[in-house]
Amino acid sequence: MGHFSVLHTDTFGNGEVLAIDPYAVRRTEWTVEADYRYPSVNPVAEPGPDGRRPVGETHFRYRIELPFAVWLGGASGPRSVLFSVCAPTSATTLRLYWMAAFDPAVYGNGPVDGAGLQAVEDLIWAPDKAIVESQRPARVFAATEVHRAFDGLGVAYRQALRDLGFAG
Repeated sequence: MGHFSVLHTDTFGNGEVLAIDPYAVRRTEWTVEADYRYPSVNPVAEPGPDGRRPVGETHFRYRIELPFAVWLGGASGPRSVLFSVCAPTSATTLRLYWMAAFDPAVYGNGPVDGAGLQAVEDLIWAPDKAIVESQRPARVFAATEVHRAFDGLGVAYRQALRDLGFAG
């Protein structure tokens, strides 16, 4: 959550919100979960007379199904879910599969604009991809990392991977 207002200001990130409110992380044997409310910018809305796009609260609901699947509720709007699964293909590469689901009571029963959704997702994920691919050393468990309170979800996920034997 800590990178939204810095890395994603060209899409949903709100550059005026640089502090991250505390959030709880819940862990079970096979899941890591967290909820976070964020004052996001609408990435597809037209800017107003002041040049800014409208801001509204996004309720992100993360549920990591260990080891490599993630449910992300709310990211594409109320009662939406993004689901992704990482399939490692080597020690440093993976294939990512994802799908999106929308509640017809909120979004209607018509077809989803798949190309439009893909275009928005590509814009949102591109900065993350660039950062991840530029990190050195290219390891999940780098000993030199420094974590802050807003890294709680990532730290809990990495600990869960260690507990499952993925460290090293």
